[in-house]
Parts: sequence; C-alpha cells; structure tokens
Amino acid sequence: MQNDVEILEKVLLDKCLFPVQRDAFREIVISNRFEMLTGGRQRGVEDLGAHERKGVPGDWKNIFTDKLRSMFKNKYGQLLINTGYERDLDW
Repeated sequence: MQNDVEILEKVLLDKCLFPVQRDAFREIVISNRFEMLTGGRQRGVEDLGAHERKGVPGDWKNIFTDKLRSMFKNKYGQLLINTGYERDLDW
C-alpha cells in the first residue's frame, strides 16, 4: 500500500476516531509493513512457505482456484462491494 500511514491515519484516527496516539499508531503501521514482517524481504519476492507470500496487491487472483473464488464470493462478495474493494461480483 502506498502512503499507508497517511491513508490509515485518515480513516482510522480521523474518521473512525480510534483512541490511539498518532505517534504510537505510526509505529504500529510501520512495524507491520510487509518488509518488517518478513525480516526484510522485498515486495514481489515470493516465499511459498511463508504466510506473507509475495506482498503484491492482487496476487490473490493467481492463488484462488475457481472453487475457492466461488466460495469466497458466496461468503464475502457483498462485503467486498460494500467496502469498495469490488464494484460487483464479476471478478
């Protein structure tokens, strides 16, 4: 995510009013970036054995099978639309 601190501050602190100090919030966001969670591995460098596989937005499309995509749509499709991640169920 580009501008992660700025985007998340705006949404979580300014709009949702999370009761967290800005300095502490910034530290939390930075410490949970892909590079920090993987011990320095850069985004795009894949590790199939790690939970944080690649760190590339949209890479899930390469992993989901047709069956898994269908199951995910049935369970979470409307949530993705409601939150703006998808416009419809045609993904």
